[in-house]
This record gives sequence, C-alpha cells and structure tokens, in this order.
Amino acid sequence: MLTTEVQNLSKDTYNIEVNIAQKGYDQVYAQKLQELTSSVNLPGFRSGKAPIKMLKKQFGVKLHQDTVNELISKNYSAVFEKTGLTPALEPKLEFPEQQPEKGCAFSLQVVTWPQDIDVSNLSTLTLEKLEVSIDSNDVEDEISRLMLKGYEFKNEEGSEAKIGDKLNIDFVGRVDGEEFEGNSGQGVELSLGEGQFIADFEEKLVSSKAGDKKTLNVTFPEDYGFETLQGKEAEFNVVINSIESAILPENEKKLAELMQVADEAALRTEVSSMLQSRTDKQTFEVNRQQVFDTLMATYQIEVAEEIIRHDIREGMKSAAKKMRKEGVDTTPEMFEDEQMQSEARAQAEHGIKLSLLLQKISLDGEVRIEKEDIDAELAKEAAHYPESIRETLLGMIRQNEDKMNEINNRLQEQKVVDYIFDQAQTSVNKKTLAQMLSIAENNNESEE
Repeated sequence: MLTTEVQNLSKDTYNIEVNIAQKGYDQVYAQKLQELTSSVNLPGFRSGKAPIKMLKKQFGVKLHQDTVNELISKNYSAVFEKTGLTPALEPKLEFPEQQPEKGCAFSLQVVTWPQDIDVSNLSTLTLEKLEVSIDSNDVEDEISRLMLKGYEFKNEEGSEAKIGDKLNIDFVGRVDGEEFEGNSGQGVELSLGEGQFIADFEEKLVSSKAGDKKTLNVTFPEDYGFETLQGKEAEFNVVINSIESAILPENEKKLAELMQVADEAALRTEVSSMLQSRTDKQTFEVNRQQVFDTLMATYQIEVAEEIIRHDIREGMKSAAKKMRKEGVDTTPEMFEDEQMQSEARAQAEHGIKLSLLLQKISLDGEVRIEKEDIDAELAKEAAHYPESIRETLLGMIRQNEDKMNEINNRLQEQKVVDYIFDQAQTSVNKKTLAQMLSIAENNNESEE
C-alpha cells in the first residue's frame, strides 16, 4: 500500500518520496465520497440522494484534496517507521505536479537530530568533584545570623528604617523618562536587606522615615533578570507609607519557637539540615558547570543548519514577546543587529549540542529517575516545613504539573551529572564551608 524512497540531501537532511497504491487511495476516496453524499444538499434532490456522478463533477477537486490529506495523516507515522528517520523539525510537505496514473505521491523533506553522537569514552574524561563539608562552627555562625533576622515586627513612630525592617511603600520607576513593565506598585511590603528589590534601591531606603517621599536614582545590574533593563539607569519616586521595626529573638529558645522546633537541640539539627541543603545545591551548581564545560570542550557535534536557525527564530520570538510584555516597542530591525544575531547563534548552538550530549549519555547509560527518587526529593522539600502541614504540602506539589516537571527535570540532570562523574577519572576536592565562603568573597572583590 505504501512505498518510500529516501534520498540523503546533506548531513541529517533527507527527502522521502512516498507512493500510496491505488487501492489505498480508492478506499479513502470512497469514504470521503460517502461522507459528502450524506451531508450535502443539492437543489432538486433529497438529502443523501444526489447522484454520485454529479457529486464527483461538482466536488471532484475537494474530494481529491480531502482524500490526499487523509492519506498523509493516516500514513505519516508509517513513513517514519518504515524509513527509521525521526524528524527534529516539522517536515516540509510537497506534491509533485506530475502525479502517478494510479494512487498518489508526495514527498517529505526531513531534518533529523545527529545520528553519529559517540560518548562511549566518558572514562577518558578528567574531572575534579567539589565536596563541601559543614561543621558545628558553621551551624553556630548560621544561628548567630538568624538571631539578627526579624521574625516579628512592631510599628514604632518616628523610627528610621534599618536592615531587617519591614517597609510598606508606593513606587513608580522610569527609564529614560519612560515607564516599563513592573515599574510601579502600591502598598508593597519590602523587607530591607532580603533582596526583593535591587541592592541599589534597598540601600537608599535605609534611614528613611514613615511619610518620606524620595527620589532614588539607581542602576540595574548587568545580570538583571529582564534583559531590556540590564545596566540601565532608572529613577524611582517612592513614598514610605509605614515602617515596622524588626523584633529580634532574645535568645536561642525564642528562635527555636519562632522556627517551630522543640528546643535548642532541635534548632541546631534544623539549621544544620538547612545549611547542608543550601551548601549541597551550591556545590552541585559548581560541579555541574564543570561537567558541562568539559563535555562541550571534548565532543564536537555537527547539527543541521536548519535546526540552529529554527532555534534562533524561536529564541527571537520569545525575546520579542518578553520585551513587549515589559512595555518595549519592538521592530524587526532590532533583531537584525549583527552582534545580537551572533550571540543568539552561539547560545542556540551551545544549548542544542549540550542537550543532545546529555540525552545521549542518559540513553546509553540507561540513566533514569525512579519513583523512589521523586519521593525522596519531595520529602526533602517538605522537611523544612512544620510537620503538621507536610502532607498537605506534598499533595499540593504532586497536583502541580509544572512543579512536578521541574522536579523531574532537576533530578534527571543531577543523575546524569553524577553518572558522568562515576564514569570519568574523577578526583575529589574537599573544602570546608568557611573555605568556600572565603573563595567566593575574594572572587566578588576581584570582580568589583
């Protein structure tokens, strides 16, 4: 019923000539004709009683088009099963002007993912795995920091705002005199020093009093979340509605009560768990980046040009949509900038190639997450909340599809990175938390 002929046009790009036998064509044509007969009403004939010859004459072109579309739809999967090709993009469909005397023919131009990725030599990679330990001194330092954090607040008339206080503010911001998405708010709660706003903004509210009206000139960081605001200077008009001063815990027993744990011993256990979880996350990010950099430097992958162009186009569309959401007018010319095109291409190539490498390693190594992995991760997340609400919290997370997808993706990535470390020639670099914090502080100072 169906025959295919594959022609390799270039690397990972193919043309598939598809021919469907007359018998297959006739079966679908008869079905479409029957559907038309039952639904069409022609003048002078009862419903469903119009002569077949008349229907073919009047609706012949439509019948043929509907038949061919149905044949393509029905045989689409069969074509790729027969050829063994897996499209990376939507195939381009073409109909030859000269159709066969019997049956019908069409062609599909298909771009596939690279088929020749070889990651069998992971054992030759040289990696250094960072391991960071925490000790009782780290726990005591963290408790000291928590003792300086406000858990309860009171309104003190005439008090000046300080780090840790909670402010209620109205604000309007402008860049080059123009407002932007997210530039204003009324009755916004702001805890000074917790990084809800950019540091420049929060620092300039220190020493403010309730009722003050301030004009703040700030600069958005170069790595700010919205690209259109990165490095931009802005002016914010701010009204301080109220200031609530932080009431600090008077002792560790009070801190334990505020953190909803039994006593000082349980406080140390909870803080140790929180500190270890945070440290493990930061350590993994360092290790992951090293693995990714090593993979990209070791394995050369050639990806079809059309895949890269498609990713760039989708990235540009996404960027334009985000910019419009932020209130920025966009024009096609904005995205034709040579530097922007170059950066977009580099980003697309890097993302595609890294993703293909990780997928291939997962497939070859049969790396997959199990139900036990997900249950353990959920239990870990719930452990930081009071026991009385953990079951409710777990139920809410499990029902949240986006959250569960995020957890699945994160766990899969972690397992692949761990697998690569296991396969490679890996040495261990052990550091204390104090050493890591010292290195991070020195790096920040050198960047400044």
